[in-house]
Amino acid sequence: MPEFAYKATDSMGKIVEGLMEAPAKQEVITKLQSLGYIPITIGQPSKGRGFSLDIDLMGFFKRVSSRDVMTFTQQLS
Repeated sequence: MPEFAYKATDSMGKIVEGLMEAPAKQEVITKLQSLGYIPITIGQPSKGRGFSLDIDLMGFFKRVSSRDVMTFTQQLS
């Protein structure tokens, strides 16, 4: 079974890094979420220097801009 390196954050914002064996990257995401972590990156571990960042999951957690909030509230009213 392949081994994946991950970087995630817990509910308090603490960064957690580690290795996990799983058949696919999606399984790693599911396992991390079931443990209460928010995945940031998942990739294949590299030899020697941490791990390579294959997937950047932080793109899913971007904030809404102030302009978008203003436009939304104006249209809502």
